[in-house]
Amino acid sequence: MSDFPSSILVTCAGGAQGSAIVQACRVAGATVRVLLRKGSPDPFGDGVNIVRGDPADADRVGLACLGVDAVALTLPLNASPKEILRYGRNMIDAAQAADVSLWCSTPAVMFPGIPARR
Repeated sequence: MSDFPSSILVTCAGGAQGSAIVQACRVAGATVRVLLRKGSPDPFGDGVNIVRGDPADADRVGLACLGVDAVALTLPLNASPKEILRYGRNMIDAAQAADVSLWCSTPAVMFPGIPARR
């Protein structure tokens, strides 16, 4: 997979979707960094770089984005529309500031006022 990013940040990596993305990236040979909330368990062990923080904390999100080629944004299922917008804005701003070249988001993310496409 020569086009696969060499380093990737996965947000909300402790959940089912995020942890599956982490495992797939590791199998593909990427260096993986995860953004995990303080106090949440580390399900990955060695080989995954952990940045502790919340997607609502723009400074921690900015730190997590430094030096990665790609970002995989997954969001908590219980996040409100207002929180989703805040998390997304923080990640977009941080990724742009860090010159992240690839960005992907879970397809389940819906933004208020923007109709879902099928």
